[in-house]
Amino acid sequence: MADGDLHHESFQQADELQSLRTQLSQFASQPSDAAAGLPGRHYVDEELFEHEKRTVLRHGWHCVGRADEISDAGDYLTAQILDEPIIVVRDGPEIRALSNVCRHRGMPLVQGNGHARLFVCPYHAWSYRTNGQLQRARASSLKSESMGFPRGRFCDSPYVEVDHGQIAITGYSGTCRRFG
Repeated sequence: MADGDLHHESFQQADELQSLRTQLSQFASQPSDAAAGLPGRHYVDEELFEHEKRTVLRHGWHCVGRADEISDAGDYLTAQILDEPIIVVRDGPEIRALSNVCRHRGMPLVQGNGHARLFVCPYHAWSYRTNGQLQRARASSLKSESMGFPRGRFCDSPYVEVDHGQIAITGYSGTCRRFG
């Protein structure tokens, strides 16, 4: 794509976003009992959805379940938040949100709801504790530390809250941070 095409496309996107802002402003100024909705394309347009994910949804709270669904240590449920597969697990008294992807080959660790002491990848049997810490990398010639996965790192959501029994997460990015 030529630079001129990118420049034109950028202006077109800016015009469309400005049009959306104008429509939203008009809707907001209507009396509260006036029925109105966005044009249908706003509910199916991938480009608008990508913009909404970047600007609103990635930073918002997402309800992923109820605390009574995972009442015992090791109980878990899975969810997909935008493009991120997650495990919500009871780790002792805490509830954590972990990446539901093995760091070795990207395989999903678990599906649905259940109970586990460890999350074991079905591909090469890498295992993770319920706090997200890498427990074991079972390939014969692999050492997790030599592949850049030190045992003291885990992937999780920095913010998990339980409010009136509802589990909500925010700030999920799938990034790793120091455990402890």
